[in-house]
Amino acid sequence: MRLSRRRFLATCAATGTAALADSTSLAAPYRVTVQNDGTASRSAAGSAGDAAPLRIPAAMPMGSGAPLGGIGTGFVEIRADGCFYEWQIFNSGPWAMNARSTTAPPPPGPQYLQFLLRAKKDSQNVGQIRRLYLRSDENNLYSLPFVQDVQSIEYRAAYPITGLRYNDSAIPVRISAIAFSPFIPGNARESATPGFHVVYALENPGDEPVEVSLLGLFDNP
Repeated sequence: MRLSRRRFLATCAATGTAALADSTSLAAPYRVTVQNDGTASRSAAGSAGDAAPLRIPAAMPMGSGAPLGGIGTGFVEIRADGCFYEWQIFNSGPWAMNARSTTAPPPPGPQYLQFLLRAKKDSQNVGQIRRLYLRSDENNLYSLPFVQDVQSIEYRAAYPITGLRYNDSAIPVRISAIAFSPFIPGNARESATPGFHVVYALENPGDEPVEVSLLGLFDNP
């Protein structure tokens, strides 16, 4: 059966969002929960919850993550801290070798793309803003001091779909996301679409209305 690109994307978004709503679904080779207090836990291969978590420091360099991008078009990695790394689609960085780069070399660390959330209850005068990633070095008094990291991120990688659940008891909404590539077995043309998709799901668990905004920042390479 031939699956159109539009139908594939709609199916992925619907099933992925539904899967994230169930904490026992979307089983993956590993599950990592990274917290902004300097700790993290990881479950080994197997179904969610059947392995004893291993405590590892969140400051440990995350050398790899789930790839995003069309086949043969370059890729971007989304890692357990919610950041996007290794922008090979820009022909720069360590994979460029000695070839002529089309862009300036990127700075160390995650580059180019960030997502932020603002949430405010009707009864509140001021909303709260959270980074949908963990970067403790951005928490300072001189640059957007009112923006903080979420408390933790639950990360499940199962190519071509990666699920992230952002945990923060201080904000009035639940938020999760799926990031996926246009990968259709047997359909090379559609699978070579140069890009990836991020779909966010927001839930208000309370009775009071909440005003919510999502912001995406993307640098011009």
